[in-house]
Order: sequence, then structure tokens, then C-alpha cells
Amino acid sequence: PPEDLVIKDCIDRIIETINEDQQVKLIGSSLGGLLAAKTAQVRPVSHLILINPAIIPPYMDVSTIDDMPDRILKEMKDEQLFLSKISSRIDILVGSNDDLVPNEWSIEFARAQEASLHFYHDDHRFSKNLMKLPDIITGLS
Repeated sequence: PPEDLVIKDCIDRIIETINEDQQVKLIGSSLGGLLAAKTAQVRPVSHLILINPAIIPPYMDVSTIDDMPDRILKEMKDEQLFLSKISSRIDILVGSNDDLVPNEWSIEFARAQEASLHFYHDDHRFSKNLMKLPDIITGLS
């Protein structure tokens, strides 16, 4: 459950799993997109593919965000994601009808990271393109 989540512990587990593989591509959606990006900050990977990543811009007041515990939101908000360039190639898939993660967050992160944005007429879960995601992701490689 979100209230038990510790971002640093998740990142440590991801790093332990990918170990020394230099050709790692991390794919993450929503909170998983944040975890992938934060992992790539400390452990370089070859490619990040983020789907509607829950990466909170520095100017955002997390107290205005509903449905997540305040402690988690504070851990999620990381100004360094906007100040320090991640050395990986980054592609961001954005559902233009996402009702959970504002498109502006992805645009702001993409601008800071010089990442590629790919918009799809879809929702947060990529419901309309879910079966096409393997082909979409393969096309990004």
C-alpha cells in the first residue's frame, strides 16, 4: 500500500536487481516512472521510457494533491530531477487525457531533461494503447 512505500528502499531494490548490467532500459508508469527516473539519477541506465510519470515539479505544492499520503508526496518531490541532467536517453509517453498526472508535469520534466515527448490520445493507464505498448516501446529503441 502507498502508506508503506519508502522511495529510497524501492530505488535500492531496483539498483540491486539491475546490478552491473550496462544495457539496462527502465520502463516505468506513473509512480514507477518516478522510481525509474530517480534510479537513473544514481545508477546510469541506457534508456528510460516513462509512461505518464508521477514526477512532481519543484513549484508544486504537494499539500494540494489528493489520494496519496503526505509523507510519500514529500519523498516523491525531488528538485534534483529538474536541476541535474540524467545521463540516459529519455522518452516520455503522455496520455493527453490523463486525469491523475497533469500533462504539464511531464512537459516540465522533459524540458529540464531534454527528453523526447510522445503524446497519445489516451488516459493515465494507457487503456486505448495498452495492447500496442510493446510495439510502441520497441519503436523507441
